[in-house]
Amino acid sequence: MSLLLVPLKWLLIAIDFALFTLSFGWIKLLKKLAAGKPLRSVPVADDPSHRVRTGYKGNLMTEPAPGVETLFDISKESFVKYGSLKCMGTREYIGQYQGNPKVKEFGPNVKWRTFEQVGEEVYKFGAALRAEGVVPAPKEASLDKFQTPCSLAIFENTCKFLQVCLFVVS
Repeated sequence: MSLLLVPLKWLLIAIDFALFTLSFGWIKLLKKLAAGKPLRSVPVADDPSHRVRTGYKGNLMTEPAPGVETLFDISKESFVKYGSLKCMGTREYIGQYQGNPKVKEFGPNVKWRTFEQVGEEVYKFGAALRAEGVVPAPKEASLDKFQTPCSLAIFENTCKFLQVCLFVVS
């Protein structure tokens, strides 16, 4: 008798699978609808630490615009071209995450500064350095000791002040 039930067993399994597929197929649609806004940036290649705006993936510039000779020239152009857009965001440092010394915890609110605001800070900081006597380094690199005050030591790796300084010295 059990041999006669095998076709019925397979029929019931097929009906169960069909109902499962039809019933839960809508989950993908719900996931797609609930996904929200697309990301603002995507990895440049396989390295997730190097990111680019979504519209520029595979379309990165290989050389700067005409007349651009330094990184600061690019920065100056960005301060004007993207003046009203978000440039740098900072969050309040809360402490180590759950006591783990390798993981920092930050508050949820981001305070944004625009390209124009960052540009003003960069120009002011650069002017302050020049007022203190700091001059540009020689264009030719060498291992000789500097004869002019052209070096600056910074002991921080992720603060907004470092970023402003990097714009100035670029």
